[in-house]
Amino acid sequence: MRLLVRKLMLVVQKLKTKWLARSLASVGQEFIISKGVRLINAENISIGNNVFLGEGAYLNATHGHIVIGNNVAIGPFTRIYSWNHKVGAGGWPEDRDGFEAPGVVIGNDVLVGGSVLLLAGTKITNGVVVGAGAILRGKVYSGLAVIPSSAVST
Repeated sequence: MRLLVRKLMLVVQKLKTKWLARSLASVGQEFIISKGVRLINAENISIGNNVFLGEGAYLNATHGHIVIGNNVAIGPFTRIYSWNHKVGAGGWPEDRDGFEAPGVVIGNDVLVGGSVLLLAGTKITNGVVVGAGAILRGKVYSGLAVIPSSAVST
């Protein structure tokens, strides 16, 4: 019985993946999504070959684009935002419709750990490992491992 349930779950997962893939700007081969993944404005999201999105991953491309390369694994509960509010000199949004939309680009052969936050303007080049819990904005160069800092009490 367990084997039958597992096979049924795999079939459901494949159907869900195919259904979501139809709404994306582009998608490669071997795209796998886990349960609870949310894609906001999926038509602004491009995904390469051999990509895995972990449980509860959230990709928001309301403004701007999200581009994910080949051979990428994104851990559970990671959040990716392609846009941000414009902030004026006083620290408040300039107006209700003011957005920056520099997008997010993730290169090839990248591992993004769980509960990572990728903010608008993040560009991760090839061969990068991003540790769990990291918060990124800006360019991350090839071959680096990004490890979030933590407070240490004595």
